[in-house]
Amino acid sequence: MKLRLVAASALLGSFVSAQAAADSISVSLSNDTAYAEYGMPLEYSAYGRTDLEFGVMNTDSSDLMGTVGISMIGEVGSQAPGLQFGLTIKGYAMSFDESDIDVAAITLGVKAWFVPPQASRIGVIVHGNYAPAITTYADAETLWEAGIRAEYEVLPGAAMFVGYRRVSATLESQPADNADIDMDEGGHIGLRMTF
Repeated sequence: MKLRLVAASALLGSFVSAQAAADSISVSLSNDTAYAEYGMPLEYSAYGRTDLEFGVMNTDSSDLMGTVGISMIGEVGSQAPGLQFGLTIKGYAMSFDESDIDVAAITLGVKAWFVPPQASRIGVIVHGNYAPAITTYADAETLWEAGIRAEYEVLPGAAMFVGYRRVSATLESQPADNADIDMDEGGHIGLRMTF
């Protein structure tokens, strides 16, 4: 419960300080989850950009997840037009209400974003993050997240998307069973707005 309060307070403080400078917001919904993410660029260079991202997820079981991450993403090169690739460091804090399980982790990840040059309003984003035992804390041994989504830009700066995401942790108390607990697993729909 303490982890839940600390995570919620940290996310609220981060959101308030970042709101004025935020340049994008995305919200994704499924039958079981609602996830909101705020992002803002920290730096642009000839090699790409560095982004800071804050996210919060709530489930129908009153489970809560907060994330904060930094990612660098840039064009792959002239041999792959429209393809961007990036690396991510992302922190997670999760609280599972019914099972009284808390999880915290620092992950390393990758992200790829493809926008066909002939159809610039369509995009596909794939990402994955993983934390081994050394950077996973509280009641879990490891944590990973993977997802894919396809989006269509309806208006300049406003896109709709459909996707699939799984966020899962392996519990420390049952390593023999390799028991996983999922914060999210399944499809979702959403909106992304850039301003």
